[in-house]
Amino acid sequence: MAVQVLDLSTNRIKEIPDLIGNLTSLQSLNFEDNCLQSLPANIGNLRKLRTLRLDRNPITKLPVQLGHLRHLNTLTLPAASLTFPPKDVCVAGVSSVLSYLRKAGKLPEDDSEVIETVVATEANQNVFSEMDRYWRDMETKRRQNTELHHRVAEEWRAQDELARHATESRSSALKRLAQVRASDSPFRVEFVVRVDLRLLSFFVINRLQEETRTRAELDRLQKQRDQRRQELVASLCDAEAHADALIARLRQRDAAQAAHLLQEAQWEEDQMRALYRHAGERLSRENREKVINSMQAMLLASEKTLKHSRNSKKGSRLNADAKSEDADRALRRVLANRQADHAVLAAQVAVEETRQKEAFECFQQQRDLRRQRIVGDIRLVEEELRRLTRAEQERRRFEGASAAACFAERRSDLVRLLAELQKQKELRESELRSRLVELEERKARDETDYWLVQYQRLMEKKPPRLLKEAFVDDDVYQVLAAADASDYAANFEYHRITSDRLLSFTDNDLIRASSLILNESLLLEQLIGVHALGAREAILRVLEKYKAKQNVSLPEPSAPVDEEVSEEVYSAKSLGADMDEKAGVSSTAAGDLPQPSAPPARIVARFESECCVCQDAECSTIFLPCGHVCCCEVCSARVSTCPLCRRIVEQCVQLS
Repeated sequence: MAVQVLDLSTNRIKEIPDLIGNLTSLQSLNFEDNCLQSLPANIGNLRKLRTLRLDRNPITKLPVQLGHLRHLNTLTLPAASLTFPPKDVCVAGVSSVLSYLRKAGKLPEDDSEVIETVVATEANQNVFSEMDRYWRDMETKRRQNTELHHRVAEEWRAQDELARHATESRSSALKRLAQVRASDSPFRVEFVVRVDLRLLSFFVINRLQEETRTRAELDRLQKQRDQRRQELVASLCDAEAHADALIARLRQRDAAQAAHLLQEAQWEEDQMRALYRHAGERLSRENREKVINSMQAMLLASEKTLKHSRNSKKGSRLNADAKSEDADRALRRVLANRQADHAVLAAQVAVEETRQKEAFECFQQQRDLRRQRIVGDIRLVEEELRRLTRAEQERRRFEGASAAACFAERRSDLVRLLAELQKQKELRESELRSRLVELEERKARDETDYWLVQYQRLMEKKPPRLLKEAFVDDDVYQVLAAADASDYAANFEYHRITSDRLLSFTDNDLIRASSLILNESLLLEQLIGVHALGAREAILRVLEKYKAKQNVSLPEPSAPVDEEVSEEVYSAKSLGADMDEKAGVSSTAAGDLPQPSAPPARIVARFESECCVCQDAECSTIFLPCGHVCCCEVCSARVSTCPLCRRIVEQCVQLS
């Protein structure tokens, strides 16, 4: 291989031989910090030279043959001693120096040779780079092998030294023993034997201590390994138990929901009838006054415009015929402005009605309890899939690929549950949209401010987490909170249930209650909607606990509100801890279906992981049908197979 780099810096070289011109493949030449006073003319034959370093040399003149070096891009010169080329040319750069030398030596300026050299250089550049990489790798391996040989040789020398010392010690001991035996001195023989026995015991003790330390270290490592294995097994068992509990809980709740699905549907139907009732409701007085004021302002502007047009038309009749054309043009402008005002008003009304409809639809979805419950179940299943994926990754890390199908059955069950919940969510949203269509049909024949009235009705029945201005009795809300039945606060608020009235409630009263309609002075039975047996028992148990603690009797419904009783009911929140311990007890009432005695405890799937592709973002995509959660949203769009199980990805579901 031809020489491409030549570094001869700091060598006190005084003269460069002419044979250097034979190194035609040379690309880098370094003569810095030497004693050179001139350069040979053959240096111009180095047509591929790119770097030339001549600094810190007593050179006074450069040969004009340097002008042939058209590829030279780095040139360092001794500015202090150099007289040719001048300093101003040297300061201007490499191209200026080469151009000056070509002009001084009357060298041709054609670029044919340059083009040929560039083509050859580009053709061989890849080969040279590959060869350089190959030789660099070879040099690295050679150095590694040399170091390895040195270490092995040093170890062999150390072992030889130890063996030599052991041999010398044994030889010296044998010699001393022979000398003692030759001297026929029993005392001396006994002394030498004792010394040898002591040395031998010393070596044996050291060896035993070393073996003891080694065995203790092995025992410690084995204990650490066993402890890590036990922790892994415990985490896997916890993940399996958690998944089984979640699957069982969701299936049990689905079975329980099927039992009272008709009651819930009836309650929702009653709620929709309540929305349809009182079609004569209107907006609040403040909002209606704003609309009326806007309409009056528009009418005043229109009347003013018409009055102005009538005055203009009357004046035009008194003026000459020359002014009639201007009056007609003004009248057309007035009419056009009036039509434009009407168009703007109609567009504003349409946009406002569309926004009212969108707000009503969004708020209806937020208020719907069944949709919220389905969304909560979907999030639980997603978190459990993430937890199982994390556990499977940990098991793969410690046990290898043999644990590929350890959680396959549970993941498949969770994937089926997720698909069912997605279908239930879509079905519920379609039902809500169909109800919206029914409301749209009613809108045409009921009233103008229809969507604002419906929104106001929904605001009266909004759930507790959306309750910003609560009109429910504080004591009633505390009782519901202690019984873990806060979801029914909107029902009690709608029926205006007070604390004294709640104290007289029975199990049947929590399902339905008599509501007083003031405008008709009639008592009608309406559903409160506490259909869950466990929730009713929890509410009644809170009241009974309070009654037993305070030793007061339940007041009659017609009695006035007792302030002391109201304050004591407010303290029912302290009984919530007792209720939590017994909330899981269920009973079967006559004529009722058995249901859980309390709302199911929320199962929280805790998870911390990162994308297995980019190792940066958090996992946010479920791969179906395998159910693994191991990639972020960006990386999941670039893969077609699951990185964990290598199954083909049929669908990607983003975590909610």
